[in-house]
Amino acid sequence: MEGNRVVFWVCLIVSVLGVVLASLGVPREVTALSPELVGQDVVLIGTINTIRMHNGNAFLSVNGFRVVIFSKDAHRLGVTSLTTGTRVALLGSVREYHGEIELVVRDLVD
Repeated sequence: MEGNRVVFWVCLIVSVLGVVLASLGVPREVTALSPELVGQDVVLIGTINTIRMHNGNAFLSVNGFRVVIFSKDAHRLGVTSLTTGTRVALLGSVREYHGEIELVVRDLVD
């Protein structure tokens, strides 16, 4: 009977911690972008397929998904040192732009 009480309290504490952490808005780690993620902050983990620079903005393909790093962040993040084939973790907001889902990056995650 005492063992059941211990299990109950452990489960209750773990559940409460899970709810608290979820409410803190910790970005979810993903390897793919989808319409369900629009408006959310995520960490996209994957491999850079392509990189294109235009007017100081960086346009990447990561795991086949469009990723944008605007010029105000591109220099700070050292985008010019990124190369195709590099594994990255990118923190940003998922949005829809001209019917396409993309990630607008704010930071690189170690």
